Amino acid sequence: MKKNIFMLILVLLVSGCVSNGPHEVGVCDDSLKVQNNDLVEVQYVGTFTDGTEFDSGTLSFNSMSMEMIGGFDSAVSGLCVGDEVDVDIQPEDAYPYRDDLLIIVPVTQTYTLYSDVAITDFSERFGEEPAAGKIYLDENMVYPLKVTEVSGDNVTIARDVSEGSTYDESLWDVRVISVNATHFTVRRLAEDGISVTTPYGPKTAAVTDNEIRIDMNSDVAGKVLHFYIKVLNVTKAAE
Repeated sequence: MKKNIFMLILVLLVSGCVSNGPHEVGVCDDSLKVQNNDLVEVQYVGTFTDGTEFDSGTLSFNSMSMEMIGGFDSAVSGLCVGDEVDVDIQPEDAYPYRDDLLIIVPVTQTYTLYSDVAITDFSERFGEEPAAGKIYLDENMVYPLKVTEVSGDNVTIARDVSEGSTYDESLWDVRVISVNATHFTVRRLAEDGISVTTPYGPKTAAVTDNEIRIDMNSDVAGKVLHFYIKVLNVTKAAE
């Protein structure tokens, strides 16, 4: 019995010598510490403040080289291999909300029927001299154009539209609802919740009686982001 107790105490003492517990965050040899331009590999989990996860995984990046959002970069800088941190990153250090990415388009819109352009500009666009009475349309145009007059260095063109006609405005169709001697008015035939393709990926349009709103900001823009980060490896930058 005494021998067994002695062995137990010995094991406990040896175990205490072998493992001193986790080191203090950021306290380690420089060879294991994240410094500027080091190649860093991390494991991470990103959540919103309500706990909803929006991203997770592992990634590698060069520290403090503007490859990552500022708050993430700052949170990792100075950590050691094996360190784990939890950090809240404010929108200004992550993904600020950009007002210029909120597109608002009126449901109904009135356009001028006639316009004057320089013949040189017209010829450059359509690849030929304007001819009175001829209708022109290219793939970038919504409404066909009709040349009504060629005079001197200018050409007068009119949008060749008729009331009730429907045209393709790329994201949705538009219908001409009125035409007079100088202007025409269209209504965009967009349904609420329609998915539209944008340079920032597919987005959902919110449509009311008066306007169409397409917010091209990402889902994380303007929000406080919480990250759990663990440093897996550090490859020192070449001096």
